[in-house]
Amino acid sequence: MAGTEAVYVFRSFRVDPARRLLLRGASPVRVTAKVFDLLLVLIRGRQRVIPRDELIEQLWHRTFERRCGTLERATELNAARSAE
Repeated sequence: MAGTEAVYVFRSFRVDPARRLLLRGASPVRVTAKVFDLLLVLIRGRQRVIPRDELIEQLWHRTFERRCGTLERATELNAARSAE
């Protein structure tokens, strides 16, 4: 189907951007919308280091977020990933 993004697979995880779904094996992993967005930014930019300012731009579109907001989302993503 043209215009759809591929499903990303790593370790025991599958990320389906079109359905906004994160799976560990066959089980859905519950994450917030912002954590899912962070995961997509990191997957899409996996070939390089993504500066924090760029993460903020992509995730919050220049809206105000506490400086630790990015770290909190990364911590939530790591906790979801580590729960296997």
